[in-house]
Amino acid sequence: MWIFAQLRQRWQLDPRLLRQGAITAIAVIVPLMFQIMTGAVEWNWAAWGACYVGIGDPGGAYRRRAITLLAIALAGGLSIGVGILISGVLGLTLFLMFVWGFGCGFLDAFGKEGNLAGVLIGCCFLFAIHASDHSWANAISSGGAYALGGLWATCLALLAWPLRPELPLRQSVAQVLQGITQYLQAGVQTPPDLLQFQAITLENRQRILNAQTILAQIHLPSHAKTAKQIQQRQKVTYLATLLKLSEQLYLAILMLTEILQQQRSNLFQSIWSDIDQDIDQLILNLNQITEQIIQEHHHLEQFDLTARIEKLDQKFEQQKLIVFQGADQFTAYDESLELNYALLSLKQIAHNLNQIYNVFTGTITPGPNDLTLKLEPTPVGWQILKTHFTFDSVIFRHGLRIALGTTLVVAIYSAWNLPYGYWMALTVLVILKPHYSDASKRGGQRVVGSVGGALGAILLVSYVQNPYILILSMILLIVLMVSFLPVNYFVFVLLYTPIVIIMDSIDNPFTAGLADSWILGELRLLNTLIGACVAFAVNYIVLPQWEPQRLSHQLAELFTTLSSLLTTVFWGYQSNQPISTQALLNIQQQSRLKLSNTHQAWQRLLNEPHSSPQEIQLVEQLLSYSQRLFIALSLLGNHLLQFQKQFSMPNLAIITNQLTAILGNLIAALLSDVPLIPFPPELIQELAALETDLGQLRQQRIQELKQQQPKTPTRQAIIDGTLIVEQLQIIARSLQALHNILQPLLLTLPKPRRHQKTV
Repeated sequence: MWIFAQLRQRWQLDPRLLRQGAITAIAVIVPLMFQIMTGAVEWNWAAWGACYVGIGDPGGAYRRRAITLLAIALAGGLSIGVGILISGVLGLTLFLMFVWGFGCGFLDAFGKEGNLAGVLIGCCFLFAIHASDHSWANAISSGGAYALGGLWATCLALLAWPLRPELPLRQSVAQVLQGITQYLQAGVQTPPDLLQFQAITLENRQRILNAQTILAQIHLPSHAKTAKQIQQRQKVTYLATLLKLSEQLYLAILMLTEILQQQRSNLFQSIWSDIDQDIDQLILNLNQITEQIIQEHHHLEQFDLTARIEKLDQKFEQQKLIVFQGADQFTAYDESLELNYALLSLKQIAHNLNQIYNVFTGTITPGPNDLTLKLEPTPVGWQILKTHFTFDSVIFRHGLRIALGTTLVVAIYSAWNLPYGYWMALTVLVILKPHYSDASKRGGQRVVGSVGGALGAILLVSYVQNPYILILSMILLIVLMVSFLPVNYFVFVLLYTPIVIIMDSIDNPFTAGLADSWILGELRLLNTLIGACVAFAVNYIVLPQWEPQRLSHQLAELFTTLSSLLTTVFWGYQSNQPISTQALLNIQQQSRLKLSNTHQAWQRLLNEPHSSPQEIQLVEQLLSYSQRLFIALSLLGNHLLQFQKQFSMPNLAIITNQLTAILGNLIAALLSDVPLIPFPPELIQELAALETDLGQLRQQRIQELKQQQPKTPTRQAIIDGTLIVEQLQIIARSLQALHNILQPLLLTLPKPRRHQKTV
């Protein structure tokens, strides 16, 4: 449809979400049609079950989706049954509201899926406790109808599971390649948009992590027997190989974009137009690969990127000879090295693209080892809950805030007998988040979205008396609601509010009058405002854990991971054994995750009432230099995979020990009262010694060029040595900056309590 095409283009909506919205609309409309025809209210509960399962569908691996959707359907049905039974006893209602609220908040320990499932299950309990019929028959019929509606929607959502178990992995691999393409497009801009670049980097980290998680959750028979099992295993193995090659491609592109963002020399500018054309060809190839993965075709046109880069290399050699005829040969040499790095990156990218092409054509047969993905062990459910069952846990405090907030609101509307008072509690349940700033932002979106949605619903229900037209309008609203949930919460609430009012009005749509519709909308607005006020108060007063109290621990975790990456990379330079590519990818992935978490903590710090401008600025600077440190280590890690060991570095072990000692001191100062030690001048001396060795090699190389010796071991040693020394200097400067920034920051950040476990 035209409207969906425009929405996809304007909001970049995922086609998968639009399909998920369409499935949810079908699941909801079917029971509503039965309700209109039969008048049985149980069908309305079934429609709510289907609606909530559609909203709570997290996407991703089928097995995890099935667990989440079944939990929403069955636990929601149980909540409705229990809520109806105890709704006539106020004391018992308040007690169980506290228990249910705490449990729903505690589900945040399982991530976004747990958060959404907890909110939806809590909504079911709140719907039920205002029932007027407290009989067992009503409890069983209503709870059972909701559960059946949820199971019906679950079956529709997972319909493709037995037919195409690899579909989530296929979609996630395509998203990884789309993210890599966006990263490259942002990286070649001059000057680059740093905010856009950072956002794409964080998004790519999440996409790679999602794809790895989905791959790890796919269960295949150890010995495929039937033709169908063999085919499914081949598809998954093929996608796993593409994912591994995509990660290697991302490393090479990371190195290329870092070089392109530096100041470009005259030699670089002389062939920049050719490099730009090669990058355009690379982007075109990446888009073709992504399209073929989505369409499940295994035919691609032969890439010509390698041939183009060989021609570029020849032109570079010609330009270099011209430049070397100038007076300043050292400057010419530095310029040629800069371009050498770009060409090396392009060659590595071309090699990775050819490998991907060979996987498509069958020249490279994916191996079973590509299915073996080593991720950090995921604790089971009870271990996760046990870990968070402490007052130091953000999740535990969040559960208590939800329990107190919802119980307080239920007591208020029960005491004053306010109609539709459960909307207050729903607002509290939805607005409250583990972190103060997230709840504040969500609260504003909830209130404004509810106002706009209620006004639209009032007009729609007031003037449209035909229930079938209301049903048609709901189809569009549900599709858009599900599609916008992960994109824009304000738009989601704007669409969700009229759905609620329409479903409440559909009991008797032929007699719904203008006055009744206005009253329903006004009550929705009033209850939402009261609930938002209670949520803000509870969020500020009840066991707040401000971001500075957790920041020391988060920064220490970030520096610990960066220290591990540093040790891994420099051990590879010193060892005679090749480094494991997968081990390097894993530690880089962990570093990206910690950087992302710390960046999110800084964003939350911006919106907290007790944050000082100086503190915010210092943390921002820490993040900036930590990112520089990570990029330098990643560039060295990528270079390490093709290092030919022509450049001798006898003092690298000393430099490595000094760098890790500096990071260790920063970590200790963040976690305890250990003072910061002065930045070691010996490190600068060791780096200067490396520079001296490199200078001697350059003198030797100039003599070789005069003797017309274009390719010698000295040439490769200078290429390797210059990159290593440059990145070592960046690492040293970044660590010195982190050291200087931490000195004033440590005066304001509270230290974690001894034995505190921040989770």
